[in-house]
Parts: sequence; structure tokens; C-alpha cells
Amino acid sequence: MKFVIPSFNREDMIKLKTLKFLFTHDIKPEEIDIVVETEDMKDRYIKSIGNQYNIIVSGTHGIKEKRNFVRSYYRDETDHDKIVCIDDDIDKLIDIDKPLDLRGVIEEAFDICKWDGICMWGLCPFHNPFFMTRSPRTSTNLKYICGAFFGLVIDRTKKIIHTDIDHGEDYQFTMEHFLRDGGVLRFNHISINTKYFEQKGGICESLGGLKNRQVQMKENSEYLVKKYPGMCSLKLKKLGYDIRLNGRFKAKQTALEKIV
Repeated sequence: MKFVIPSFNREDMIKLKTLKFLFTHDIKPEEIDIVVETEDMKDRYIKSIGNQYNIIVSGTHGIKEKRNFVRSYYRDETDHDKIVCIDDDIDKLIDIDKPLDLRGVIEEAFDICKWDGICMWGLCPFHNPFFMTRSPRTSTNLKYICGAFFGLVIDRTKKIIHTDIDHGEDYQFTMEHFLRDGGVLRFNHISINTKYFEQKGGICESLGGLKNRQVQMKENSEYLVKKYPGMCSLKLKKLGYDIRLNGRFKAKQTALEKIV
């Protein structure tokens, strides 16, 4: 298993946030891959964080190409069957029940995925104890799997899933995995702690700033609602348009039914 961190112009932030977070949970440098876009960027990262990490140059531009690169690379160029993808600005994860055991959570998630025939799992994208304590601990219905922290089973017997949009790609991945695998696994009692839209570098910078990203939010959200009828709807939030998934949507056949 590999911890994969896609990163863009955040050679200092990744050291203070995600790498520090992983170190506190005894994740070793040899378990971590960092994916950047250019050789020049790789040189800057090595200068900032050292050369003990495997830094992969994707030769891509934008989050869409990078997300697709990660999926293709680990499927076709490695023998890994499980990866955990993490954004470069994660401070911590919060378990509503107890102190977080990161490895324990990851092992449990992949075990459930194996049992249910599911290939994608994730966490609650917001920290709201009211909703977290009232949701089932785990769910496999159509719930949003945030791209900031998720696990992926690499099943080479199934058709690879790629995205065709930059903003909202994690919604698309969620829906595509739900349709292909019969469900997505989410741990509703564990939340991600990060500041969406507020950090320098990353997606906003790669898209040319927050205003450009907000334009893409609206265009891509409208595109997803049209492409996946019944699975999602348009929602206006404080920072722009987004989508809401329909948790009652039913796949034609669940993975468990296929096994039975």
C-alpha cells in the first residue's frame, strides 16, 4: 500500500501539514509517494523536504489530468493493489468516537471494501458532531467521497475510471464508482480537518485563482447534473455552485447481490 500525495506549488505547506500529520501516525517516508507536475517542481520539493521520498513527475496540468495519472500509473506501472490518496494540506483527521488510529482505520476500510466488492472509500468531508453522531458509522449508499482523503482498491479486472472535469472530479469519481461497483464506503464518524479554498497553491492556483475556480464550479456542476440524472442536484453554496448527491439513488445491482 502507498500513501499518494498529489501536490502543486506547496513544497513548504506539505512539510508543515500532511507530512507532519503522517509522521505523527508512524507512516514512514518509504510508504509515501508525492506526485508533482514538472521536474523543476520536483527539484523545489527535494530542496524543501529532502530526498527521502519518492517524488513522481506526472507531466500533467491541472487536477483532472493528475487524478487520472494517479489511477493509470498505479494500475499500469506498479503492482500495488491499494493506495490512499491525501491532499497536501491535511492537518489531521478527527474521530468522533475515540483517538484516531490511522492504520487501523485504513485496514478496516480496505477489509470492508474487500468483503462488499467496493473499490473506493472515504471519510466525512466536514466536522459537524450533530450529523456525525446521527449518521450510521459506515455507509455504502451514494454519499460524497471527498478527494482530500480517500482509499482506492486497484482492481485490474474492472474498467478503469477516469474523470473529464477539473473541479468536482471527486463527485464524478464517487458516482462512477457507485455505478460500477454497486456502492462507495464512507466512514461517517471520522472527518477531515482542512481549509477548503483558503490555502495558497493547489487547485485554486492551478486554475488561475478563486474566481476562475468558481466559474468552473458552476459549469462543471451543471454538467454533472445533466450527465448523471437522478444521482445529483445543483446547490448554491457560499463560495459558489456545487452539487448534492442523492443518497437514495439505487444502483442496478449491488456488489453483494452479484456475489450471492
